[in-house]
Amino acid sequence: MVQLSYTQQLLSVSRLDDNAGDEASKRAEMVKKQIAAGQWVASQESWNDLLGFIATKSGNVDVYNFLLDSGMDPMSVDSSTGSSLSNLQAKKYSAYLSSQDSSSNTIDGNMNGVIKQKLKIILKDFKWGEQSDSVYFALVNDFMKPRIDDAS
Repeated sequence: MVQLSYTQQLLSVSRLDDNAGDEASKRAEMVKKQIAAGQWVASQESWNDLLGFIATKSGNVDVYNFLLDSGMDPMSVDSSTGSSLSNLQAKKYSAYLSSQDSSSNTIDGNMNGVIKQKLKIILKDFKWGEQSDSVYFALVNDFMKPRIDDAS
């Protein structure tokens, strides 16, 4: 079952007022219903709308660190690049995940280093890279699908 408690957390730390909290909760419930109904595209759009609403009503709270405003985090993507909100959120999440890596635990360090050496089947001139926009947009309709049950 989907748990959407972010709104309550933002209310408890005064990042949203009661009116914005009520509206955000309604929008979160809509996302939850759309996921339950298998409306993946609609749920992704509603989720992005919810994140945008929260940003406008909270002083641009950073979704991945509610103690910061967007732009305060050195790992955040600059919103002046003209990216859409969903693309901006994906890039911020990617930057957030990248900030959690140690220098030896990266795509480059693992896939182009130790794994490439151990497998001995990857072409020498092949180099692994990070997520691209084309991959993101090819998979965007799958983001809201539950995958925990598929893996267990």
